[in-house]
This record gives sequence, C-alpha cells and structure tokens, in this order.
Amino acid sequence: MYSITAVHSQQNYYVLKEGVTIQDYVNLGTYRYYSFTLLPSSTSEKKAQRVTNVTFTLNSLHGDGDLFVSRVNKYPNKMDYEKNSVRSGDNLDIVMFDDLFGKDDLAATYYIGVYSF
Repeated sequence: MYSITAVHSQQNYYVLKEGVTIQDYVNLGTYRYYSFTLLPSSTSEKKAQRVTNVTFTLNSLHGDGDLFVSRVNKYPNKMDYEKNSVRSGDNLDIVMFDDLFGKDDLAATYYIGVYSF
C-alpha cells in the first residue's frame, strides 16, 4: 500500500470527460483551467466515426464567466485564445469547433480557461 503526491508551481488542469458535467467555481478576476482530449479514430474507423464538432458549454449558476479555448496555448486567456464563448442565453456560454467539410482534424487536446468577471 502507498500514497503518492506531486506538487509544483504550475496551474493544474482539471480533466473533463465527455458528457460529464462538473460544478466548480473561479474567484473574481482569475482563471480556472481545464483540459479535454479527443483521441483520433483508428484508420479503419475514421470515415465511419469522424468527429464533426466539439462543443464546450458553460452554464453560469452565479456571476459571469467566459470561456477561452485553444488547442495550442495551454493557458488560454482573454488576450491569447483560439475561440472564445458566445453567450446564447441568460447564463449559457458556448464554444464550438466544427469540421463540416472534413478539412480540420478535431482530434487534439483542448485547453479551456474559465474567467470570472
């Protein structure tokens, strides 16, 4: 039996799982970071199971949060991001990556920053 702990000065990511909603918070004027990895399909499955979109949804239960998402920048923020949220309702923010024409490989690790206003 054992226990193991790792400590470092970098900001940690919370790993998101497909279809699993989590409740969390972020302090005013700061970011909370998450990651989501979409694995590529195997060659034989590629055409049948090609991913055509990835959607991240933030439902602000209290306060005002925004999403900043990137496949390149590991700490996306309001100055450096690939896509940011578009408010689609009173408390709902959405970021979508689409591959409707089969030109973009959506298999990647997505880094998500939630910023609190």
